[in-house]
Amino acid sequence: MTEPSAPQPAPGEDTAEPGQAGVYVALGVALLIFLLGGVMHLLESKPNPAVTTTPTPSASASATAGTNQPVGPSDTLESGDLSAMPHGNSVSNGKFAYSTNALASPAKTGDVKNFIVRVETGLKLSANDIAKQVGATLSDDRSWGAGGAFRFNAVTNPAKADFAVYVVTPGQADGFCAPIATQMTWNCLAGNRIVLNSDRWTLGAPGFVPDAADTAALTNYRTYLINHMVGHWLGHKHETCTSAGSRAPIMLQQDQNLNGCTPSQWVR
Repeated sequence: MTEPSAPQPAPGEDTAEPGQAGVYVALGVALLIFLLGGVMHLLESKPNPAVTTTPTPSASASATAGTNQPVGPSDTLESGDLSAMPHGNSVSNGKFAYSTNALASPAKTGDVKNFIVRVETGLKLSANDIAKQVGATLSDDRSWGAGGAFRFNAVTNPAKADFAVYVVTPGQADGFCAPIATQMTWNCLAGNRIVLNSDRWTLGAPGFVPDAADTAALTNYRTYLINHMVGHWLGHKHETCTSAGSRAPIMLQQDQNLNGCTPSQWVR
């Protein structure tokens, strides 16, 4: 049953009883003064909050999987003789192709990490061939998957990949790596993208490949590049050569300056 509604006042009719309006105004002013007084008391008695700032990570800070990490002569790309690095004449066409072959790790145990390869088509490189080399490298007992630590699988669906390996022209590498400045020379980790400069993939670097015609040395350099860059994605930071003549740690920047160590493309 619907309750009858209260009668509404006619237009212009005052709804307050005679004499009540002044009382309501006085009460309202008093209440406002009371509330303002309480607020001022709280503001005066409450201590100022401490100012906190979020520190900016230094270049030597350890990288975590999926964060930008520059890779070159130094973490800040402030040193290194760029003139010593070989450069090709590749021209970007802005078109890319993903690897299309699924490759399962031979390992039976380990944390599964899926990857996919994306290559700029104008480079005339096979994304499937590179994916095969990436998978073979990471599944080797001397790489990150040793001892059942990880299983690296090549997948064909980018949405199912934990990380992607890009091989692109120098200009495209600069774009994918921004705001990291690759100086048209270096590689980088940009989020979950491992961006490889095509000049490094096809021509190598003096520390590893003193002669561009040495295909075996170039293959070893590519193995180093894969292990080093995936190491960054897994959260490893750069290391130094601690003993002249010893095998270089995989996280040493071996592209140019070995600092007395001998080149090594393997994690262990």
